[in-house]
Amino acid sequence: MRSHTLSGRWQLRLVFGPALLAMGSACSPVGPQPDEAPRTATGQADAVRCPRGLSRIVRTGGHEDSFASTGNEPARIRPARLPNAYLESIAAAQSGAVQLRDYDEVGSDRVLIDHFDVPRDIVSGAIIVRLRTTGGSVNDVLRLGNMDEHEFTAGFGKTNAYYYGLKKEAANPDAATTGEIVSVPLEALTPNPRADYKGNFIDFLNRADRPDAVDFEVDDDTAVDVAILVVCQRPQVTRGTTFTEFRSKIAAPDVSFLSCFLDKTQAPCNPFEGDRLCTAPLPMACYKPGKRTPGGLEKAGLGQGYSPGGEIRSTPPVAASSFATRGDADRFCTGQFGAGWRILEYHDGAGGAIATYSDIAPKTRLWVDVSDQQYANCWDRTKAR
Repeated sequence: MRSHTLSGRWQLRLVFGPALLAMGSACSPVGPQPDEAPRTATGQADAVRCPRGLSRIVRTGGHEDSFASTGNEPARIRPARLPNAYLESIAAAQSGAVQLRDYDEVGSDRVLIDHFDVPRDIVSGAIIVRLRTTGGSVNDVLRLGNMDEHEFTAGFGKTNAYYYGLKKEAANPDAATTGEIVSVPLEALTPNPRADYKGNFIDFLNRADRPDAVDFEVDDDTAVDVAILVVCQRPQVTRGTTFTEFRSKIAAPDVSFLSCFLDKTQAPCNPFEGDRLCTAPLPMACYKPGKRTPGGLEKAGLGQGYSPGGEIRSTPPVAASSFATRGDADRFCTGQFGAGWRILEYHDGAGGAIATYSDIAPKTRLWVDVSDQQYANCWDRTKAR
């Protein structure tokens, strides 16, 4: 029998969405589609994508090696749950009813107890587990949450545990031999009906009073090869999106050409996560729609598609954090220039670029709004539009 310890090894991987050169939808699905699911747990975890603007965070327990008996892949109990006489007796194999198991370890009447360090501000995610069942797995579950034994005793089982039953996996004959991969969106986990808190698991993760580390358990006749937790976190630094005036007046002295990325001598914008801190004082690009389009665009190689008409003006520098909503930004433009003026929106021109009759100095950087990306603006970040 393996000797069980209360320590282990973990991985952390952060992947941030790139600043692409064209706008895209933020509605990337969380979790792989069943008919497209890769054949490995690692592959299915890689298929769990986060909406643009969110940080993708991965926590891993064990190594995917098809339940290899070589190597040491210990599970570890969350330190805050210790010391605990009951758990210590299980770890020391002194309990005749149940024992602890590590990753890859098979056998009946054994429970894997581990934990993941998880931040707050989580929007979505999934738990992916490669497991091997036995006949007794029909009533086994995997759990995530706060499973502190002290709270369990005080509240008669009212711990904030969220679970997924393995009955379906236990009915699959392949799961007992080659193993099976379970991928569960975090929102789909079932809450403990005895718990006082009735929110879903995402709500639980964002509670200020929950432990920083989340317990993970699988009991008690099911072996685990690897467990991978993927979560999508809101940006921890607020940024807004800017356009820049081209480096020279390529169409005419009274024509402005603002864009996200078309001037290669300047840093591009980021219409998914924002590219400038919201506290930075920058002019705001205010726009008044109209029918008057500038000439000389084709001569400059721009094309008429860049100009929907109207005019753009630049305000004095202002921190975008001054505005709680898009409406506040619009009202600032109205106050500066009069009725009909509003903040310029990313898609007002050719989608990332616009040319108008306006006299804006070359290389000026100005705040704009991105209407279909929640985290690209300094305003309205608490809701999707």
